[in-house]
Amino acid sequence: VELTYDGIANSWSFATSTGEAALLITNVGEKESDLQIKARLEQLFGFDVLLMDDDAVDTRDTEEGKFLIADAQAADVRLVYVSSPVNSNKAGAQPWQSSGIPLVNVEQADVDNFQYAPGAGGIAAGGSPPTTVTILDPDHPMAAGFEAGDVSFTDGFLAGSGTGSHHAGNGQVVTGETATVVAKLPGGQDVLVGFDKGTELVDGTIAPGRIVHLGITGDDQFRSFNTAGLKLFDAAIAWALERDPPGGE
Repeated sequence: VELTYDGIANSWSFATSTGEAALLITNVGEKESDLQIKARLEQLFGFDVLLMDDDAVDTRDTEEGKFLIADAQAADVRLVYVSSPVNSNKAGAQPWQSSGIPLVNVEQADVDNFQYAPGAGGIAAGGSPPTTVTILDPDHPMAAGFEAGDVSFTDGFLAGSGTGSHHAGNGQVVTGETATVVAKLPGGQDVLVGFDKGTELVDGTIAPGRIVHLGITGDDQFRSFNTAGLKLFDAAIAWALERDPPGGE
């Protein structure tokens, strides 16, 4: 859409509903960023987003009354997004990495549950959360067109949002041609990692769909993203979906 008035032009892009569903697993009501992520997945990617509390997918005690991988497949869910405010034991109780549905995970304590890194770790909330990432692989689509080097993904965190970025298991991720570390935090921790179809995971299983570790969002940082942060977010979602990134900001 382009709007021109009195010599001033503005343009933006959006997607109408595609009828496809995305599953956003979180601790519902915990963080404002989740609602903004939900809105972005709806407005730019055209998803009908199922905002689901982590209790609803926790199958550790029983599968009765839970939303299962089979339910997601039956509902034609095209993306599973695991947000950082989740209880990792609940969100990671089901092997979403083996479902065939593209998985984007933020929660650092689920890297081992989802079998793409051997252990958990994160940037403590007590310190100053990083505001930049270092692009290592500018040719990868998840680099969003940025050159190698530092990119500031926020110009300053809004009050209450500086809860730390989440990296992938102390920098230890599955290695090989099908796994790519696109960006690191200033401390050297892997924070934006793509695992292509066919990646052999820690437990020896093969990932049937793409997996993304999207550590820059942290618990509630998405609402503080600048244009660069949103571009990195969109590029990560698009790569997981095997699509081109949407237009707009």
